[in-house]
Amino acid sequence: MSFRNPSPPLDYECETTSQPNATVAPIILRLVENVIGDNMDGSQLDSIEDTPLERTLCAAWDLASIDEYAAAMLENNIQVIALKICTSTKRPRTRELTVGTLANIACHHDTGAVLLEQEDIFLLVSSILWNENDARVLHEATRLLEGFLVFTINMAEQSVIDSPNLTRFLATAADRPSVISRYMVIVMNTLNTDLLVRSLLAIRHIIVYMQATDLLYSSPGLKADALKLVTWATDRLEEEGRGIGIGGFNKTVAKNLMHVVWAIGAYKIVESSEYDHEVAISLAESMKRIQSYIDEEYDITQEDEAIQDLAKLLTESLHIE
Repeated sequence: MSFRNPSPPLDYECETTSQPNATVAPIILRLVENVIGDNMDGSQLDSIEDTPLERTLCAAWDLASIDEYAAAMLENNIQVIALKICTSTKRPRTRELTVGTLANIACHHDTGAVLLEQEDIFLLVSSILWNENDARVLHEATRLLEGFLVFTINMAEQSVIDSPNLTRFLATAADRPSVISRYMVIVMNTLNTDLLVRSLLAIRHIIVYMQATDLLYSSPGLKADALKLVTWATDRLEEEGRGIGIGGFNKTVAKNLMHVVWAIGAYKIVESSEYDHEVAISLAESMKRIQSYIDEEYDITQEDEAIQDLAKLLTESLHIE
């Protein structure tokens, strides 16, 4: 005789478990209705209140962080709807939520691989990088790009998957600025800490990907850009070392600045011997100050240890006597 769970009481009402497609379909339908309607942005373009479309996008954003729901969204062609929304809306908030939803989808291995194969997504990211002024939209576009970079780069095995779309996106023609140079403009001008950190992460991953796919050293003006970036990063690290950076001493900002400077040297874009003497001295002194901040911490975190290791590597690479 087989055993089974006892039957529930007659008055027991069982809640139906929602399946991804059943949950996603109404959201997709509402998005489509907003897209084909005449008033996507609402009656007041500058309103700080979320529009009906934005409230629906908030739901999509949340669900896209779960891989099963992200897959269901792609099955319902949310990427096509997202492209239409981004190219039609005049509200930065709408673009932020739309691109953020795509970035969440790209965070998952299988759904990220699907988006990676779609050229229109890269055209969207490119359009935002070169034309958008809103820091939050730029942050989400960078998060989307970073998702693609992380997907293609295996740091543990030091290997890279060559993606045709990503390679074309990062390849620099002689008559136009590079993606790295665009991110230089962003990091050197933004006051948004989240965008700064995300952009620095993207720069580091871009360097890794471009080196592995033989794009790095053929990029026009790369060395001059790298020297400019090192000089700027050194100034910012001096501020962090003195505790007068964004919000005082920001460990995450300092760590990512150090990572970028280290990557530029490690991949021999610019040798440390090519730094101006003042830059090298300033960088070395900043490393000492930052290490002293960490040494004063009661509890040393993994981030603290990473900063100490980076500071040591950078100091040793300078060969200052």
